[in-house]
Amino acid sequence: MKSPSSYFVQHIFWRGFFFLSGFMVNVLIARQFGPMGSGVNYYMMALFSLATLLLSGSYESAIVFFISKKEISTNKLFGLSLIWILVSAILLVLIGYTAFLCYPAYKSNNLWLYGLMFIIGNLVVGFMSSFFSANKDFKTPSLIGFVVNVLLMIAVAVLLPSAWISPQQFWLLYFGCFLIQGIILLWILLRQGEWSPSYSLPNSTELKKILHYLLVVFGCNLIMFACYRLDYWFVHQYCSLSLLGNYIQVSKLVQLFFILPGILAGVVFPLTAGGNKTQSNDTIALLSRVLFTFYLIGCLILATIGKWFFPWLFGEGFTQMYSAFLFYIPGILFFSALFTLTAYFAGSGRVMVNLKGAFIALILIGVGDILMVPTRGINGAAMVSSVGYLSYFLYVMNIYTKEHPTSMRSFLIMNKRDLSFIGNILQKRNQHTK
Repeated sequence: MKSPSSYFVQHIFWRGFFFLSGFMVNVLIARQFGPMGSGVNYYMMALFSLATLLLSGSYESAIVFFISKKEISTNKLFGLSLIWILVSAILLVLIGYTAFLCYPAYKSNNLWLYGLMFIIGNLVVGFMSSFFSANKDFKTPSLIGFVVNVLLMIAVAVLLPSAWISPQQFWLLYFGCFLIQGIILLWILLRQGEWSPSYSLPNSTELKKILHYLLVVFGCNLIMFACYRLDYWFVHQYCSLSLLGNYIQVSKLVQLFFILPGILAGVVFPLTAGGNKTQSNDTIALLSRVLFTFYLIGCLILATIGKWFFPWLFGEGFTQMYSAFLFYIPGILFFSALFTLTAYFAGSGRVMVNLKGAFIALILIGVGDILMVPTRGINGAAMVSSVGYLSYFLYVMNIYTKEHPTSMRSFLIMNKRDLSFIGNILQKRNQHTK
């Protein structure tokens, strides 16, 4: 059996390539379409993402949880995922057909087609990737996503400027890539032959287990989505499209900081769900303080150079990013330290802890946005988000320390022993790449 650090190395290595390529696609889109053009499309994607979350019901989390705990067979979970995707696709087609009947002008608009490809594509990607993750295969989904992102980079960097494709054709390709990626992952799983041709479905008892688990997980994910995206709506309502584009890029940059904690949490979750609570407890505090310390250094660097660096990287229209980023820094630091804690409680089947913390954050963010965005604009939105993320961390940290006596300092401040852990990770990575 591989050690947790081996899974960390594999996950970081492959997911890192995937997210780095995705970030480069985002930068190229921002430079090509500017703050207004990219902001409008990313705002539309946020609405599509909400629809994806609603349709998915967070079933991808249940896949990892029940496979890791070996409570429901993989074959049954896979069969249910196929039914789930099919029903979702039929529902979206019916909604689109109804919209065309009620609003004939939509027939000449690609918005519904974009949404269909994005939502169904992400459903398939999310569900299929969960089967790989549950079996500790972090390479395959990331490698496919990386290749797709490279193709998108070529399209936006070479084909668009040369007028080989129009902007409308590019966005069709962009949203279509989500569906293509999902189809490839599904094809690979079918080719692996781990599931019989006649797929079974969970029985009534197993369905009750899944639904019980999803009620809390879905509620938590929905609240967290609101914490991430509620400010988009307020900025869209009270600020210009240019400021919206600037703020969305700040938000996407902030989410880039959350990638590494999310990757590590993705390893902690199946380990904890599989019963390795002792192993995960030993690494949670260490991972949190390493992330907090390194991100503090990174934020200080960006705070020093960001005023000229952001317009240089994203384009001349993104001069308003810097001040909003400064207000986001506390949220980045404490929310990054939170990820392994929430993964621990989720893997332990105690998602209610995460749900309550997320709900506290949402209330603070919602009330704060109402009060701050109309008067302080995107800086107010960033400030409010930081306060919400900090409150989430403090709540979950308080629950954890009551059960595992430790201090907040041990989650935030590195010590000399942490350096040996980092050296071990780097050594394993070098061995992995040889």
